[in-house]
Amino acid sequence: MSREPEGMVATDPALSAEAASRVLALPEVSRGGRFWVHRAGEVRRWVGGPRRTLPVVAADRAAAELVGARLARGRWPADAALAQAVITAPAARRLGLSPDVALPFALLVEGATISVVGVVAPDPARPEFSGVLYLSPETAVTSIAADDNAVGGYVLEAEPDDQPRVARAAPLAARPAAPGRVGVLLPPDPVVLRDLVEGRLRIVVFGVGAVAGVLGVVSVAVNSWTSVVERRVELATRMALGSTARRLGSEIVVEASLVGLAAGLLGVTAGLTGGVLFGALHAWPMAFSAWSSPLAVAAGVLAGALAGLVPARQTARVDPALVLRAP
Repeated sequence: MSREPEGMVATDPALSAEAASRVLALPEVSRGGRFWVHRAGEVRRWVGGPRRTLPVVAADRAAAELVGARLARGRWPADAALAQAVITAPAARRLGLSPDVALPFALLVEGATISVVGVVAPDPARPEFSGVLYLSPETAVTSIAADDNAVGGYVLEAEPDDQPRVARAAPLAARPAAPGRVGVLLPPDPVVLRDLVEGRLRIVVFGVGAVAGVLGVVSVAVNSWTSVVERRVELATRMALGSTARRLGSEIVVEASLVGLAAGLLGVTAGLTGGVLFGALHAWPMAFSAWSSPLAVAAGVLAGALAGLVPARQTARVDPALVLRAP
């Protein structure tokens, strides 16, 4: 669960260590911490060295981990009183450092000496935090000039059922005198989100399936029509020998249905194979409905039969005398 406070600047008492201890002591909170994005800081590797600008994030360890930071080497700052930090691998490369640089090493951040004690691997899903320098909130407040535009807050983790209670209790714990000035941002309910995604995906799948079905019917109908035109002499001869138009039309419908059956079987095979391969490539478990494959094959047969109706009716209009008399 994330909280997006209103008007809580970095030096706000609601973000003090004492307030943080009250918020994190809530029984429903499993872990969390303070978090705010400081202004981009001027960083040097040594006095007089080339200047680089890096986003500076003030965060407790748990808050940094909740936004995707994973320690790759070294350690997290152990003492909030020490001016220590961890750096992401992309930020280290931007400073001209190898991600395998020996730890700890010193950086000058806004003129303050900061000891970097760890390298973190950012979460690819959170690119906005891929090239940042993480400081503890205490280090950010005491070692770097205050940034009045750095609006801060807490990032908290709680069970979905407990999140509404945390949303009510956390503002009071952070700012007892004015809890109404603390805004709260809850993640969407996972069940509602799942239903929404499934519903929209179902609409897309059905829409694509309907378009593909119409195109399939048209394709089979055109092929059947072409076949009837090319076999006019054969059909006329059979009618002259006693075959009825109804029988010939039924054969054309059956032929079109067999084409639909073959297309349905091919589509099911390709779909199942593609689904299995896609799941294997992404390490996703795949689940297939027991009735979807037979239904797809049946739909193919039905589409073929419908596509064969028009050519079958055209066959009934064939005049054997005119066809056989033609040169």
